[in-house]
Amino acid sequence: MRSFGCLTKWPWRTAHVPLLSPSTHAAAQLLHATSSGVTDTSDAWRTKQRMRAVRQRDTVPERMLRQLLRRAGVHYRICPRDLPGRPDVANKSRRWAVFVHGCFWHGHRDCKLATVPKTNTAFWVAKLEANRQRDARKVRALRELGYKVATVWQCELENDLEAVLPRLLRQLDLSKGSTQPQR
Repeated sequence: MRSFGCLTKWPWRTAHVPLLSPSTHAAAQLLHATSSGVTDTSDAWRTKQRMRAVRQRDTVPERMLRQLLRRAGVHYRICPRDLPGRPDVANKSRRWAVFVHGCFWHGHRDCKLATVPKTNTAFWVAKLEANRQRDARKVRALRELGYKVATVWQCELENDLEAVLPRLLRQLDLSKGSTQPQR
C-alpha cells in the first residue's frame, strides 16, 4: 500500500492527521515536563484536531433545515455571496434569509449546548460575545435591504424538528402559494 505522509492509499477511508515535526514534538514534551499546570500535550493535540474538524458550511443542522424546506416545496439558494453575512439559506426574489446557528459557537442563551469552556474562559467569553454582535450586524444589514430574517438554532433542529417549519413559514410569511418566485 502506498503512503502519502500520514495518508494511506485511500485517503477517503481515513482522516488526515497532521504529523508533528520531531522538534515541535520534543519542545512540547519538554514544556510539559518542565512546568507544572500545563495542559498535557496529547490533550492539547486532541483539542486542536477537534477544533479543526468543525465545519463552517454544510453542517448537519444546515442539511436538516434544507431537507425540511425542500419537503415543504420552498425554493432557496445556499449561502448567496452577494447578500450581507452570507445567510445559510435565502431566497432573493422573495426577500427572506435564514441563519442556522450552532448553539456553542453563536452563544445561544439558556441552552445546555452553549457552555463556556473551563480553560481560557476570558478568551471564550469575549469570542462568543463578538460572535453574537457580528450576528446582530448581519441581521440588521439584511433587514435594511428589506429582507425578512430568521434564525434557527441547532438545539431546535435536534429537539423539535417538526416545530421549526411552521415557525419559519409564519416568521418569513411563506404561505403555500408564495414559495414560487414572482415573474
